[in-house]
This record gives sequence, structure tokens and C-alpha cells, in this order.
Amino acid sequence: FLKPLRSLLRTIDTGNAKSKRTNKLGNLTVKYSILTWISIVVSMLSLLLYLWKHITTLIELNLLLSCVCVVLMHTSYENTFRNVCKLCTQCCHCICKSKYHDTEAQRMETTVRQSSHIQRDSGTT
Repeated sequence: FLKPLRSLLRTIDTGNAKSKRTNKLGNLTVKYSILTWISIVVSMLSLLLYLWKHITTLIELNLLLSCVCVVLMHTSYENTFRNVCKLCTQCCHCICKSKYHDTEAQRMETTVRQSSHIQRDSGTT
């Protein structure tokens, strides 16, 4: 779930000019990922609850929640999505950005180490 978002955010971050189209694409991908993830998790929980205790209440709620998620995917309900899923969106951006910056910092460390090894090796010959 996070791997495509990280790669998308990496391409947006590495672009020289942040255009409105790439920001819209990033936000749209995050929106669809969050809504899809919510639907999948609730479906799994309802199925597990049914298999474990034969309780069907969550299955009916799952149907309602899945329909709401599909409706929120439409552009007409963008403001509603922003209000309802504000925290989810912020968490997703924080997680993806922090993981991206952590991997970038590790790459920079590796590059610095390699360049220092090359300089030491060339100085000893």
C-alpha cells in the first residue's frame, strides 16, 4: 500500500518544478489508496468476526462503509473527503515522506562513505 505512494512522492519531490498536475495526481493517489485500504480492512475484520463468533452485524456495516468509500472517490465529494479523512491523509503523507527521507539519508551516507574510501585508496597509491 505504501510502496506505490512512496515512489509517486519521490517522483514529485525530485521534479524541478512542482506543477499542479503532479500535486493533483499525488493527492488523488493518496485519496484512492486510503479509501481502498479502509474498505479492505473493514471487509477483512467483518469476515474474521463472522468466522470467529458468527456475528453478522459488521457485515452489514461493511456494506454501508464500502458504499460510502466508493461515493467519496467521486470528485464531487472532495471537500467531504478532506473533512472526514483529514487525519488519515496527514498520516499517510507523514509516513511516506519520512520513509522517503530516511532512505535518501541512508543513500547520502553510503555515497559519502564510498567517496571517502575512494579518496583514501587514491592517497595511499
